[in-house]
Amino acid sequence: MKIGLQTWGSDGDVRPFIALAGGLKANGHEVTLVITNPEKKDYSFYGKVLNIKIIHAYHSYVKHDNLSALLIQQNNPVKLLKCLYEDLFALGEAEIYAAAQKLCRENDMVIGHFFIYPLQLAAEKARRPHGMLMFSPTTYPSRFLTPVGFPRLGNWLNPLWWKMGGVFMNTFALKYINRFRSREQSPKIDNFIRQGWQSKRLSLLAISPTLFERPPDWKENLQICGFFSLPKQAETWVMPSDLKRFIAASEPPVFMTFGSVNPMFPQQSTTLLLKAAKVAGCRAIIQAQWDQIADFPEDPNIYRIIKIPHHQIFPHCAAVVHHGGAGTTHSASFCGCPSIIIEHVIDQLFWGRQLERLGIAPKVLHNRSVTAEKLAKKILAVLNSAEMKKRAQAVGESMQKENGVKQAVRLIEKSFSQQARV
Repeated sequence: MKIGLQTWGSDGDVRPFIALAGGLKANGHEVTLVITNPEKKDYSFYGKVLNIKIIHAYHSYVKHDNLSALLIQQNNPVKLLKCLYEDLFALGEAEIYAAAQKLCRENDMVIGHFFIYPLQLAAEKARRPHGMLMFSPTTYPSRFLTPVGFPRLGNWLNPLWWKMGGVFMNTFALKYINRFRSREQSPKIDNFIRQGWQSKRLSLLAISPTLFERPPDWKENLQICGFFSLPKQAETWVMPSDLKRFIAASEPPVFMTFGSVNPMFPQQSTTLLLKAAKVAGCRAIIQAQWDQIADFPEDPNIYRIIKIPHHQIFPHCAAVVHHGGAGTTHSASFCGCPSIIIEHVIDQLFWGRQLERLGIAPKVLHNRSVTAEKLAKKILAVLNSAEMKKRAQAVGESMQKENGVKQAVRLIEKSFSQQARV
């Protein structure tokens, strides 16, 4: 089949689509991937090594050098949605829609990031089958799942929470999609979760069933695949010799990172991590914006790095301190590492609670109240817990048996065909 993919957002929204594109290409499909990255990153390298066509649709954007800060500072959910839709997505809406229309003209089917409503409309108008890709289950109702931000009082109350959450989403988010549909002279939708962030044919969740079990009351269009990992040929990183020596010098270090949150307050976040490592008395590899912060005294127990592929370094670490993003959560767990999570936004709280439930992370810390002493206490608790290490290794072994991309390709091929039309 000729398959068009389209995504929007940061690295965490782009890399899973690159992985899926590579898997589809390896299985004999012709793949075009359209990427809109508000930070205007160039992903052409992946197109060359995976033999897929990559198109960048971001010329309408004013470059955002600190995208994570723009989003995380919006603590109020209403303000966060407004920021996402009006201050970010709307800037590239016309260009994204034009690219979506071209994808639909040139391909047998399309799969889009859950946020890209222009692709959904373009597929409707072109009568092309349309699927979605999601990175968190927190927007799909189930009586077995409590919406993030609501009290966990038992499955019997979850339907009420979801109903309340649905009213909120319809009230504050549906207007953005319907405003666009009205401009394009198309009928409005009346349910944000069911019609806006869900494909009636196939919605794929690039998450591990080991970390989150699929609720039995979900419909067949909602499918959990497993985490999407890039193929080996797309990763060219080689471990520096001095990092090899650091790892081999003593006990396994703790890896510390705030991932995409790192650029927000580099001085503040790095100071927190350094102090926590010193208070805990542990060796640490700290990933931070070292080129953007004031110099700190060298410490033989600290290895500094700016960029590093997590799945290649985590197997050498005793634990991972991170923000609870879906990508870092899955990578740490895949490698059998316990986590210490400092959440910044809602989805990160969800993943922190999932790892706590599995016994591979302590109770989640919160970015607004965390201190170096609190973080150090959690680090020591994890390092001194043989049971947590054992559980993390078991979770990692389970995840390593999964193949999210392969499962996604199987589901796509099962659900779509060249003859299929909406």
